[in-house]
Amino acid sequence: MLFESEIRKPSLTIAMYGMDGFNDGLVSDWQLMEQYFANPWILDEAATFKVQRLILEFWGALKKGMAAVGGKVVDAGKAVAQGAKDLGGKAKEVMKVVADKGQEFIMSIIAKIPGAEGIVEFLKDGVAQLMELPKMIGDKIKEWSTKAKDYVIKVVLDLLTDDKEFQTDVMEEFGLSEQDIARVLGEANRLDIRNQDDLDWWISLDSIPNVGLLMEDTPGAEKVSKKEPAPFDGTLLNKKAGAEIAKGNEEYIDYVQSEASAGQELLKSLSALMKAAKENPEEAASMLDGPKMKKVLNQCVDTLGALVDKKPDKYTDILDSSGMLDIFKTGFGYAGGVLGAVLSRKNIKLKQLSQLLPEIMAGLKAGTSDIGDKAKDFFIKGGAGGKGFRLGRIIKNAISGESNMEVFMKAMGGDAKQIGVAVKRIVGMVSGAVKDYLRGGEAESLIDQVPGAKELKDEEKKEVLASLEDSVASMFGATEEAA
Repeated sequence: MLFESEIRKPSLTIAMYGMDGFNDGLVSDWQLMEQYFANPWILDEAATFKVQRLILEFWGALKKGMAAVGGKVVDAGKAVAQGAKDLGGKAKEVMKVVADKGQEFIMSIIAKIPGAEGIVEFLKDGVAQLMELPKMIGDKIKEWSTKAKDYVIKVVLDLLTDDKEFQTDVMEEFGLSEQDIARVLGEANRLDIRNQDDLDWWISLDSIPNVGLLMEDTPGAEKVSKKEPAPFDGTLLNKKAGAEIAKGNEEYIDYVQSEASAGQELLKSLSALMKAAKENPEEAASMLDGPKMKKVLNQCVDTLGALVDKKPDKYTDILDSSGMLDIFKTGFGYAGGVLGAVLSRKNIKLKQLSQLLPEIMAGLKAGTSDIGDKAKDFFIKGGAGGKGFRLGRIIKNAISGESNMEVFMKAMGGDAKQIGVAVKRIVGMVSGAVKDYLRGGEAESLIDQVPGAKELKDEEKKEVLASLEDSVASMFGATEEAA
């Protein structure tokens, strides 16, 4: 590999691996690098030089990119050499050999990470371009974020009004039956529940003793409607009970609360929303936009995700026609949206990241060009899985004001520090993956290829691996290692 001493006849030609300015070749730069690490003897002098130049360019671009976002990457050779100072004997000699090939040695491990090609391309070419993204789409992303909730509210209300399948699925997600909804909708009509204030009052009745009996009595129900709140000063509690509750009498409070109907608040909220969606869409939108409906709205977004999974064509068209996807249909918008998908995940895994970074690069390369159906496939159809398509996850975080969505919005607004959060997070995951490799079983066979390493005792080999792990930590500095 890196330390291969056997000399064999090279079998790659200029025509195969290409030459800058002349042809692209049949072997990509990445494939060439893989061969350099696995079978270096098949590369001729020109091919070997090309790979070594690519490795230098990667580390140079990474250092520059990290510096631009307030981070730091220490030269691999220096970091390994520094670690070698704490070792002695043969272990120190082996570490010195590794230090001489430090950048190539660490690169050979990075190349083993699943999805490494996309990760390396992003770190080499994407970071600098990412810094320019806010200038291209920052204002549009900000504008979209203020409308995101309106988009999804309109879609949800249209579906609650006209789409029986969506209504049924929403009920199932909440654990409700059609009979439950029909019964409570009847009560909502009888009591003329029209807005959030009416709904709050209606829900408050759940904590009042024997309210069920009163609801069966039409004259009594009419008396307790908001139009005629008597006989008990707007409540069904007598004056003595009301006064005791106001004093904080726990006996009275416990008595009233113990009579509350489990699940009634959710049931009444959804029923009132469905009623308002048919009778007064503007009022329904106002209700769904309020803080008390956050759970209902989030569940409706999850239901949309489930339906996209079941009937992708129907619901993709519905969501696309709402206009909520338009911002992501240019290359730059797509790249920004995918970055939002990265930042809207609290615990993204390296495997997921390796799939998303090439998408960011595809968007950056497309620039201002229209990317056609790629946005629909990625943001709506992709990642549905029944519990929140990607666009839905971004919207939910925008609605709830999740901190990671706030980072995304600041980043798109041109805040270099927040872009740095994203880049450091990615670099930190790469750092973590390299250290995981050094802790695993394959690392020993890699070390054995270093001249003199096979003569190391087991304890000395462990010392070398531990020292390399520390060197990697010092190389990448203070980066977030979210694995």
